[in-house]
Amino acid sequence: MAPALVGDPGEVSLGTVDCAPGYAQATTEGNFAYCWVWSNSSSESNPIDFSESNPSSGWDFLQRTGVPYNWLATLFKQELDSSEDAPQFAHDGNGTRMAGSLAEFSDVGGVDFVGHSPDAAEVDAPNVDTEAGDLLLGVFTWNGNNGNPTVALQLYGSDGDEVTENDLSKGEGSDAPFWVFGYGIGPGTLGSEPNKATCTSSAFNNAPAGVLASFRPAS
Repeated sequence: MAPALVGDPGEVSLGTVDCAPGYAQATTEGNFAYCWVWSNSSSESNPIDFSESNPSSGWDFLQRTGVPYNWLATLFKQELDSSEDAPQFAHDGNGTRMAGSLAEFSDVGGVDFVGHSPDAAEVDAPNVDTEAGDLLLGVFTWNGNNGNPTVALQLYGSDGDEVTENDLSKGEGSDAPFWVFGYGIGPGTLGSEPNKATCTSSAFNNAPAGVLASFRPAS
């Protein structure tokens, strides 16, 4: 079966020293979840980690990327528990703002690939999908003073064509962080082109960090 979004994506969690992206509904045992977390820490390395009061509980970091003041991390949990609690994240003392959200999906297999860019509005996959119909997840985040942007995410499949993109959340407010988070399903026939994700904004004044991940359909 093809991967599918379950219910609604969770609301974005905003915080200062930590954040706890929540689920929109009670989770279903065996389903899959994907999460992004942002930090404005000035540290020279990515400071995002699990909160000491809330250990990993089966979550795995997939990719850390970004630059000082715009750090991004993505994580996944392959098999959720029934009605489980949301994960909680923290950063170091050099940051003052955090954000994050997650979404639950059904019929998702293992990781196919992950690509990232610390400071560009395009992410290219490191290789070609190994299976058709992958779940593609893209997220871009950025910091800056240009508020109220109009942002968009576009995903491209292994055939080189645009994939129908479904927004999960957007940050288009007057203050940072700004972001776009969405997903799509790769083409039903496997092509020979690496996947790609691009982000556009009407008001970039700092380059975004981005992650593009592909997960195989459940067998």
